Amino acid sequence: MKMPADTKTLKRFLPIVAITLATTLTLASGFIQGQLDERFGRSEEMLAAASALQALPIPCGVWEFQTPEEDRHVEAYPNERDLGERVVDILQCAGYINRRYQDPSSGETVDVTVLIGPPPETSVHKPSICLPSRAYKPLGDARPVVIEDSQGVEHKVWCQTFRPAEIGQASLRMYWGWSTGNRWDASESPRTEFMGEPYLYKIQLGCSVARSAENEEDDSCRRFMREFMTQVGHHMTDSKD
Repeated sequence: MKMPADTKTLKRFLPIVAITLATTLTLASGFIQGQLDERFGRSEEMLAAASALQALPIPCGVWEFQTPEEDRHVEAYPNERDLGERVVDILQCAGYINRRYQDPSSGETVDVTVLIGPPPETSVHKPSICLPSRAYKPLGDARPVVIEDSQGVEHKVWCQTFRPAEIGQASLRMYWGWSTGNRWDASESPRTEFMGEPYLYKIQLGCSVARSAENEEDDSCRRFMREFMTQVGHHMTDSKD
């Protein structure tokens, strides 16, 4: 039976919608834990680091910046997709970048978000907590992976793949980690490890993975991170300096 064109289009965009939803819900879920902690002020030091992050240029190697029509933009930073005032407020987020890039040769897309804010709100929750449990099932536990950027610097982030319940839909692969402005780290206890830091960065990326490639190590996120981590590193301020 031939599938209607509009149904095919919906299926093609479902993974992208799910990645965006997972990113937004993961960031917003810090609210519950954040209520248990004393709120941090946005110090001049944090605001200066946020300003440097938001000055990150758009170009990223061969990857092309994408601006979906349905996304709203941050008024002061028109290149960023708006996380929403509520998410920013509950995270006490001092600044962020939130973008989608596409590999023109393959058509693969990557969603990437980098936040900077107080450690209690920035350090909590994983994507697995926020993906709808009935729609996506994790394929094993999250595991740390090493990413070597274009300058040979090694970073460590968490990686986890989720398979959708709907047949024919691509799987989702998420990556996330934290940093004090130096290398990215797949911390097992970020709230404890980064306690007392003046601010904390969090990175989260998502991409679609064909079911036939679920066991393969390489994917569009990893290829993107090799270039992106070098570039974003030039716009991060080490909190220990």
